[in-house]
Amino acid sequence: MQPSGGQARSDARGPLGPADDIDVLLYDELIVNEPELTIPHPRMTERSFVVLPLLELDPDPILADGTRILDLAVDGDRARPYAPPLVLP
Repeated sequence: MQPSGGQARSDARGPLGPADDIDVLLYDELIVNEPELTIPHPRMTERSFVVLPLLELDPDPILADGTRILDLAVDGDRARPYAPPLVLP
């Protein structure tokens, strides 16, 4: 969550209200494509700072469309994410 300090923000469409922002990456196998909410997050797999911590929670996450995140390249350098299997004590 990115707090705004209560400040309103706007874009070409007009005022957006307070800028508190929550990025929903995934929610089970739910797919939502609405103006105010898109699940899974549309640029999630382009950001290693998002994907790599996700791999700590699930070593082989699969998107709602069946795409394995491990099959995707991350960032522009064609790096591929990898996480060893999670072992719980």
